Amino acid sequence: MDGPWKVTAVAGIAAWAVACGLPETIEDGCRDGIGGVGLDDDLAPGFEHLDCVRGYLGLSRVAASEGVLTMSRGHAGWLEAHPPPLDNGRPPRRSAWMIQADPEAEAFTGRTPTARAEAAFVPLEDAHAWGFVLPDTGGQNTGWIDDPFYRDMLLQPGLRAIGAARLDASHLVVDAVASLPANRAIHRPVAWPRDGETGVPVAWVPDGVAGNPPIAADPVSSGGYGYPVSWTFGAGGVLDVHRALSNPLGLVVDQEAGGASLVPASGDAVPIEAILPFEGLDTPAWLVTTVVLVPLAPLEADTRYTATVHLTTRFGPVTARTAFTTGPETADTD
Repeated sequence: MDGPWKVTAVAGIAAWAVACGLPETIEDGCRDGIGGVGLDDDLAPGFEHLDCVRGYLGLSRVAASEGVLTMSRGHAGWLEAHPPPLDNGRPPRRSAWMIQADPEAEAFTGRTPTARAEAAFVPLEDAHAWGFVLPDTGGQNTGWIDDPFYRDMLLQPGLRAIGAARLDASHLVVDAVASLPANRAIHRPVAWPRDGETGVPVAWVPDGVAGNPPIAADPVSSGGYGYPVSWTFGAGGVLDVHRALSNPLGLVVDQEAGGASLVPASGDAVPIEAILPFEGLDTPAWLVTTVVLVPLAPLEADTRYTATVHLTTRFGPVTARTAFTTGPETADTD
């Protein structure tokens, strides 16, 4: 879709989903496996789950690529040789410490995604590379969807190849490559939870691999944060694929247009923090084309919520909404 993209009502997204024939459940979105070659057997289930989620959202399939697998193995090897500073015994989510590391120390450097791609002969002329540390959730690796900072990479509309390698008994490293076409447009945002979703968790507790995620406000209760809502936009404009730590779409919350909100079907708006991609190269690459709303307290169980964000971008104003219903409250929010 060319030009600024705008949704004027929640029903607009629901109607789009019906018209496009999206699957009704994540299981219905499953296709014939992740495809490609080389994923270790114990890692395959988690990435097959990724493919199911992408099918559920109407996104393209993702293949395991030998070149990107080589990137992941180099990434794991570099991290083993250069142990990161630990936070409560756990590595941080992203590899910000790599920026200050010496890239000449290794013949195959895992220092940055671009360096890993060059060493693995993966071309990036029309693409962008990411990488992060992911907790191993019992070999299934399905918990990534609940974390808004992992979603940023894995729900990119242009994601085309992925690789993973085991770092240790509790963690994986994941690398991926996504196309960034220069079509000078804002694409339909991919919302999670998807519009009409039910059974959404009420709370979110960062997994600890993150270290300290970029949430300025502390949760207002001991129950942690509410379940985060996010919109991941397709690539747009002429993007410099080497500016991994930039905000290529120029996403800014437009407070004059209404800002960002999360509102239950009855009652007052929920206190939230909106998190957007950083500008410039001196900040961690938490997000690239994703906007996240983090509720500062757990949500109410069995309640319908509508999330809205009004943005200014380099291509004009954008308004996106999604509505979802939480499930029952549970004691386990990890």
